[in-house]
Amino acid sequence: MRMLTKKIKAFSLPELLIVMVLSGLVTGAIYFSYYSVNRYHQNLTMNIDRFGDQQELFFRLKKDMDQCFAVTAFDQRRIDFLTATGIIQYRFLPDRVERNWYGQLDEFRVALTPEFYFRTNTVSEKNQLLDGLKLSLNQIRHSMSLFFTRDTM
Repeated sequence: MRMLTKKIKAFSLPELLIVMVLSGLVTGAIYFSYYSVNRYHQNLTMNIDRFGDQQELFFRLKKDMDQCFAVTAFDQRRIDFLTATGIIQYRFLPDRVERNWYGQLDEFRVALTPEFYFRTNTVSEKNQLLDGLKLSLNQIRHSMSLFFTRDTM
């Protein structure tokens, strides 16, 4: 019996390899683009959140200063605002600022360097009435300072 030698139409091995290599390159380019866009979005969202925390902190500080009768500084990391309804306390930690008001705690993810100013120009006492407050925001790309004095309180 004679074998039928019918030619089957199919792709050759080199053609399949070329298609596999090209599809791998396209998939890699799409993945890299997606990863880059996703990373940019995460950084942008983090910067927007950080800026929102800064704005909220500065707004709260200004509001508390406007409503207080006296501002007392404790060491170089804590200030208390004496208001008609109680005491509002700010603690300046290396990576954040905590605002404790009437038992509730607000946390702002802002690294600030506070500088306290007194009429006596000394920090010898444990607690003193504050005459001025300078908050310096030091970041890699920019720095910002906010200064309050007793006259504006």
